[in-house]
Amino acid sequence: MIEGQGYCQAGKAAPKLEQALALCAQRNDPGVKELANALNALEPGGAKGAVQVGYTVGINLLEQPAQGEFNPFGFLTTALSAIDRPVVIYLFANHFAGTTAQPPIAADALARFADQSAPVEKYFQRQIAPITLSNQPGLSINQQRQKALAKVGQWYRGLPQSSRNKIIAFTLAGELHHFYDDFSTGMGRFDNIRITDYSPAVVRDFQGWLRQRYGSVQALNRALGAEFQDFAQVQPPSKNLQSQRLAHFSEHFDSYAHGVVPVEGWLERLAPGQQIRVYLNGVALGYAEYGLNRQDVYEAVPDLKTAQVGFRYLLDFSQLPRGQHTLQVRVEGPKGYELAHTSLSVMGNSQAAIQPIPGSLPAGVGVPKGLKFYLDRPAQQMAVFYNPLARDWLDFRSAQVTRAYEHWLDASVAVGLPADRLFSHQIAVATVGGWNPVLFASDASLQGPQRYKKGINVYGGSASMALLRRHYLQPGEVFGVPEFHTQAWKDPTVPAKVLRDFQQGGARFISPYFLSMVPDKYRDQPNAHDKFRLSPGNIDFGSHHLYRAMVKIAQQ
Repeated sequence: MIEGQGYCQAGKAAPKLEQALALCAQRNDPGVKELANALNALEPGGAKGAVQVGYTVGINLLEQPAQGEFNPFGFLTTALSAIDRPVVIYLFANHFAGTTAQPPIAADALARFADQSAPVEKYFQRQIAPITLSNQPGLSINQQRQKALAKVGQWYRGLPQSSRNKIIAFTLAGELHHFYDDFSTGMGRFDNIRITDYSPAVVRDFQGWLRQRYGSVQALNRALGAEFQDFAQVQPPSKNLQSQRLAHFSEHFDSYAHGVVPVEGWLERLAPGQQIRVYLNGVALGYAEYGLNRQDVYEAVPDLKTAQVGFRYLLDFSQLPRGQHTLQVRVEGPKGYELAHTSLSVMGNSQAAIQPIPGSLPAGVGVPKGLKFYLDRPAQQMAVFYNPLARDWLDFRSAQVTRAYEHWLDASVAVGLPADRLFSHQIAVATVGGWNPVLFASDASLQGPQRYKKGINVYGGSASMALLRRHYLQPGEVFGVPEFHTQAWKDPTVPAKVLRDFQQGGARFISPYFLSMVPDKYRDQPNAHDKFRLSPGNIDFGSHHLYRAMVKIAQQ
């Protein structure tokens, strides 16, 4: 992925980047020569062979460049003509695009917390605009995006066939998901969460969705134990009964109210033949998935050589009897041992006292001395309450994300973009251990068959074909990787191995994040974002290892 397009050598004397870009725009020099040189450094002699170096360019559909400013359409038209390499065009109009929108994002287009406030968050020092996922055509943001997409279609149809042939993919919208508190670092929060979207338009969508799911309000009442007279009375759950007063239990919502609690943590290694098994009251439930991305642990533990040390078992407690249940997590196989022993208080829909449920395995052999591990959840005697309406709310929010991508697909085809080259641009939440999927409600958009091709963003230990196959990909399915960085600085061989695996696994394209056209003198310091910058001299996150791996694989 390219950053800083629009910069040209003529601007290098300018004291500030904004002035340099303005000078290049005035000279009608969008920096195509600089881009070509950067790509030729990765693959000298042009694009050829089984693996070719191309470039990804983002177009912010919500911006309206003024005369004399950088114009992405002009840049791409010139680049497509001058550079004989494959191209991916990232059409983004999500929360990252909205802060510079012209006209500004209207209030009716913002996702809302239950108290009707809109999230005010930053990501890498950049403000985000929490745009609602509602596809209602009357919303100003949807009209704005549709108009911008029509402009893309008009531009594409006007290109010569030779230029169109170089565009191998369009990625749609950007990452689409719901919002939550502490956007940049709160992905793993499970306690005291706030989520979106409770905006009036989305609440109406939810009520209509319930009508379709249940057919009648009587059927809904039977499922919930409620007494609603009409679907219009149903509000999505938003209160935590452990800290707030409820008028009815159907109002209860927290990270587990949909009836599932993750039994998860991390373990630095499993020996050959070993698996992690979860027991409830002495009865084996199943094996935990092992190998999830725990980039946080990789960064915190110096001698850990891989981030793929997370484990998780999703325990559905919705049908369990009320009571205090015993959970045991064991490593089974050669030289097995007990990893953790805890309890889970299943409360049903009441805070009344509960009794222990009989049954547990004898204590197993202890963890081998010096072995590093941690059980993140559930905490000892954690209380969980199952609310069927909370499961409906999560299912609706998940469906809303998928429908948003489907809407983008249909709208893109309608303006003339090629259906067989349209990919999502989605975050891979399920591959990350310790993240709370309830916050995002996005994984369903990548699971099972979809009408759009799957574009899956992977960072760190999520860059694993095994993880993508386990969670998202069907056998033989072609996919794309709109954003990619291995973040593996402890082992220089990792990036090359991952790139080979993805090539052999069916990736149509991989867009390593990111290659910059901007000289160092214009870059803010310190700049956390620059850890991802691909350069043979950037040791942060092993970006230099990834750069060299790109050069190596392009030689095929």
